[in-house]
Amino acid sequence: MLDKRDGALRTMRYHNTGEVKPAAGVTREHFTMEMRFTRLEHGQQVPESIETHTRGKAFVFKKFDERVVQTCSDYRRLD
Repeated sequence: MLDKRDGALRTMRYHNTGEVKPAAGVTREHFTMEMRFTRLEHGQQVPESIETHTRGKAFVFKKFDERVVQTCSDYRRLD
């Protein structure tokens, strides 16, 4: 999503539209990833957080459902 006021990128969202089989015996039924961005004082856009959610099965009897949130901070300018 772009912010219409300043044209800055605010969020990007990825998701699968169907089942994915990344390895033998593994099926990923659901996957989403959302990246949120912020603008630093010097104008650079950087990731603020990344959230992923994945759900599926491994070897028919083992189900998984995992949500991970990563927060990015403490950016500093390198000259």
